[in-house]
Amino acid sequence: MYKRFIEGKKVVCFDLDGTVVDSEPIYASAFANVLELTAPDLDFDLIFGRSGESLGDKWGKLADARLLQPNITVKDLVNNTYKEFLKLFIKAQLEPREGFWDLIYTLKIKKGLKLALTTNTEKSVAAQVINALGINEVFDFMIFGDEVKRKKPNPEMYLHTAKHFGVKPSEMLVFEDSIAGTTAAYKSGASLIVMWDQQTGKRYFPEETLAFTTDFAGLADNLDHTVDEALEDYRKSIEASQRQQTQK
Repeated sequence: MYKRFIEGKKVVCFDLDGTVVDSEPIYASAFANVLELTAPDLDFDLIFGRSGESLGDKWGKLADARLLQPNITVKDLVNNTYKEFLKLFIKAQLEPREGFWDLIYTLKIKKGLKLALTTNTEKSVAAQVINALGINEVFDFMIFGDEVKRKKPNPEMYLHTAKHFGVKPSEMLVFEDSIAGTTAAYKSGASLIVMWDQQTGKRYFPEETLAFTTDFAGLADNLDHTVDEALEDYRKSIEASQRQQTQK
């Protein structure tokens, strides 16, 4: 059913936070906790913004609007938020989204595709998340937010990944969850599947998005089938079941 997703593809890229693992609520909690200590009079719901926006951008907007104390730097606030995030993340003991391991096995072992981790998160923080999830050995290449000049939504990260593998961006399939991430993937020329939160309107994502999904479940089992082939297999299974019923 999903055969067309990987036809002509050589590399599959995965964002980390919000895609491989549902960590966005923990980032929100971490930001809220630091905000409460830093500027308790500010309304978290009005300022946190959309997923995919860097912590530097989030805190920077408040600094630019002069809503923070002048003796507190954006860098310190970002570092404090990361520390709070890691504390909450380790405590939560999260695992990769449902179906992740089956999909990784199919893509890497059965299909022989290269896998990349492409995240705006800084390497020092992402490394701890990767270690906690047990996905250290999954990816053939990893690139982090502090390893590029321009983070997502700029396509630099995906263009660099394509260059690393010596492929065209059109030969890559990307899994992303945020508007910033999907914009970066689309601008690079890669194909895109959105890990959808069921809240952000689909109209905000690139029109060329191949599919919206809430997890990876079922993808691995259907990568060898087109829609017509899947329907044909279903028809055959129904006929076989009917024959068995007739013979009883």
